[in-house]
Amino acid sequence: MKIEITWTPAQLKTVSTANEENTIAVVVDVLRATTCMACALYNGAEVVIPAYSHDEARQLRLCYPGALLCGEVNHLKPQDFDLGNSPKDFTSRAVKNRTLIHASSNGTKAIVAIFAAGVKKIYTGCFAQLSVLTEALEHDLKEKFPSKLLLAAAGSQDGASYEDLLFISCLLYRLGMKHPVISLWRACDPKRLFEHLSMSKNGRALVKKGLVADVLFAASIDTCPVLTRVCEKGFVVAWK
Repeated sequence: MKIEITWTPAQLKTVSTANEENTIAVVVDVLRATTCMACALYNGAEVVIPAYSHDEARQLRLCYPGALLCGEVNHLKPQDFDLGNSPKDFTSRAVKNRTLIHASSNGTKAIVAIFAAGVKKIYTGCFAQLSVLTEALEHDLKEKFPSKLLLAAAGSQDGASYEDLLFISCLLYRLGMKHPVISLWRACDPKRLFEHLSMSKNGRALVKKGLVADVLFAASIDTCPVLTRVCEKGFVVAWK
């Protein structure tokens, strides 16, 4: 099985579309889109619809009246959106039984791009759901014999994101696989995960904006034990 890791949004354009039906993908945006999705679906949201842009999100709401608009611009909630891109926004009281339309700078774009490439099995991943995702992948690798495991770090507009690659490193380590990127996790003290994330470029930016709680939540392992997967419509759902 081939392991393919994309580090930046631009690399998603080069993902091969050959034999994508036999590919398993995991989209990772630890700070913060995939962490928010795990939190939302764990707290009872019906579905999360990823949008490529804020304008697309606004157009989608015309098709889904009553849906909540979620997302960020420069880390903060747009004025006309209902929720931002902070895990603390996605409480049970706010999202239970609701449809969410989510537009973030990188994470939702990555989901849309990989779905458009024809990949049939796409998970989203973060530390908050690490163990359930690991268990699902262990099952898939044993029973489905995929030809490729695509690990897509959402990154940032100007390059790779350390926190996403660190999660990918941790995931591969837990799966017992061999890959050079695993050295990142081996060099990390799991008890100091918050410090590692807060020292990343995105982590520093969030701390500067007063969003330390977001980084702390993103660094908490297995706080939202729900398996999140993209369904046939391209929506992110809690997978049973």
